[in-house]
Amino acid sequence: MTHPPVLPALSFVPVENPDWDHARNRRLALRALHAEWTASSLTEQLPDGFWAPKADFSYEGLLALTNRENWKFLDRVSFQVRVADEPQALEAREVVATPERVAYRYGCAGGELEVTYALVDEVPGAGSSLALDFSWRAKPTAAATLHVKPVLDVRHMYFASDPARHRVNPVDDRHLTVVNNNRWLGLAADRAFAFQPGREQRDLVYPLGKGERAGKDGVVRFRPETYKGFVPGELRWAFEAPVRLDFLPGEGEAAVLAALETLGPERAALLAKQDERLAGYHETFKRLDAAVVQRIYVMAEKFAMPVGETRLPAAGGWWFRTPWFRNVFEGYLHNHRTLARLGKAAEIGESIRLALRYQEPGTGRLPNRLPELTADHERWERTGSLPADYYVASDATTLLFTLVDETLPLLEADEALMVDVWKGFKDAFASFKSSRLTQRNGRPVLLENGLLLVVPSHSWINGKRVVWAEGMTVTDLPIRCPVNWQLQDVLHFRDSHYAWEQYQYPTYYLPEINAQWLRMLDVGQVLARRFNDAELAEELKQIAGLAKDAYKGIFWNPHANFLYNLITLDRRIDGTPTAPAVEAAALLGEKVFTRLELEQIWQMARNRLIVKREHEGAMLPFGLIVKDSPERIFYDNQQYHEAVVWPRETPYLIRLLRTLGQEATIQELLKTNLAHQQDEAVVFYENEMLALAEGVNPSPEEATQANPVPVKNPMQWWSQWCDAYLVDER
Repeated sequence: MTHPPVLPALSFVPVENPDWDHARNRRLALRALHAEWTASSLTEQLPDGFWAPKADFSYEGLLALTNRENWKFLDRVSFQVRVADEPQALEAREVVATPERVAYRYGCAGGELEVTYALVDEVPGAGSSLALDFSWRAKPTAAATLHVKPVLDVRHMYFASDPARHRVNPVDDRHLTVVNNNRWLGLAADRAFAFQPGREQRDLVYPLGKGERAGKDGVVRFRPETYKGFVPGELRWAFEAPVRLDFLPGEGEAAVLAALETLGPERAALLAKQDERLAGYHETFKRLDAAVVQRIYVMAEKFAMPVGETRLPAAGGWWFRTPWFRNVFEGYLHNHRTLARLGKAAEIGESIRLALRYQEPGTGRLPNRLPELTADHERWERTGSLPADYYVASDATTLLFTLVDETLPLLEADEALMVDVWKGFKDAFASFKSSRLTQRNGRPVLLENGLLLVVPSHSWINGKRVVWAEGMTVTDLPIRCPVNWQLQDVLHFRDSHYAWEQYQYPTYYLPEINAQWLRMLDVGQVLARRFNDAELAEELKQIAGLAKDAYKGIFWNPHANFLYNLITLDRRIDGTPTAPAVEAAALLGEKVFTRLELEQIWQMARNRLIVKREHEGAMLPFGLIVKDSPERIFYDNQQYHEAVVWPRETPYLIRLLRTLGQEATIQELLKTNLAHQQDEAVVFYENEMLALAEGVNPSPEEATQANPVPVKNPMQWWSQWCDAYLVDER
């Protein structure tokens, strides 16, 4: 019988939690450089009598990178055990998981079944593969047989299913391939199977869809989604010994089969090496709880994806399996101490070097993300530019240099990197100086007061809403701005396009981007002195002085003792309390604010933005909502940056609290975030966002119903902050 590795593992009985429409059920993930697999911890029986872990989200299953695009390949692998040709009804008894392996254990009348999943990180000469092991411990009864039906859905992650075009090739009695649109999935077994071919198409219904919800009669439910799956047939074995299966995605049948052949004898050693890597983390951080070490391991090892010769953290799982530069830099801001402890500080420099390679010639701006489509990669290689929708992030640039300012002692020994950073800084600075207020979707504009104006949706709060007013509809309006402004503009101008235009230009002060800008000016002066540019060093010093003097005059709200959410060039002011105010205060600290002002910022955040979570019988702080918004229920992208909790803001809060000596509150935040990581959604990972527990809960559970509700992407790089957990590590 296959056993999980002897490592600290999360072991639990898979029990359904129906709270908030089943949002809290534990899910499991395995991630590798080229692929990821996710599924529920719960197992269900399908209409054909086969069993499989539930797939509740449309992005679950096996996804893999092929030709620089993210494709789905496998929805699930369903199975059935028969004893004396009688199908066995399974009872899910235990799930045992580490970040490297997942084991589902079942009991039944005829014996015990264990199904173990792992991802081989790098198959020699290929990408990553999904490894399944079926083990059977029989009671003294008749011989058992194992029956397996793979359920496929080979398509680009953003495209519709196309089951009719899937083609199957039973290569021999140990190999089978399936192809759609020149993407191949190869299957290899360690011993011969009998294959019963078929071309079954079935509806794949995902009750949690992609994490978006709808309300009817006040009841908040997830919006289900349906795709089309393809079952190529049934594989059968006599179950007198364990059965091993390997699934490997790729391009070209011959290449996939050759890689599977290479993998066969190497598989055990490759997986053992990954387990040893995880064990090394537990040894390095042996004073930390296992859950914290698992968090660190996931952060450091499980978001990386290949970009040429470099590995860059993807923004998250599923539809976010693309590096977004602001996410990359945010993650490194809050993990650089941990990575340095692991000897991985060089990765920070490599990410900066790669990002600067994508700096657009002539504008100095960075794209918000790496290209997601092969055509966009080819355009960049041909022209040095990308489509316009890649350039909607002012903070990609300011965050890069904030990160340099934060981590300079880790980077400055790499002279070639410093040369690249210096050139990138000069290009960006020149761009800000030459930018114009009249450029739609324009770059940041440097004003005479030393501060930057930006497009209001060019920060991490980049969500858009639709506004309706007296028969007029205006789409693509920034959530960052108050909806009442937008309604007023529509009614005032009586022109939906002109109303929309008011929000597309760099005429807005944002506190967090200007906080990053102040940090960028600091490191710019250091770089100018390093490279003996006294004239630019003096210019930057003067601008920094102006900006520091102007910052509080622009952003400080004396009536609330907090920072404004935003101010327009013509002094239209929004005083909504927002998490970016805490972010800005944490980045600038006592260099800009008095200690009293920092205390006042914390008091406002505690009163208006903090959300709590139950922990050991008490409601303790968990995180911050983005905005103190009247939009209290999350449904979809309309509320993406309203009153929802983003764990990416919590390390800024911790940084502010550490300045103020609020250690007790910090410890409470650490506990509740770790509980979220282990007890709900994808274990070992942190969600992108959580909704407030408001609206009518269709299936309340007393113990958890008041906790923030996991929605949207349950694996997010910048939510996986770890440095805060190292304070007591010696």
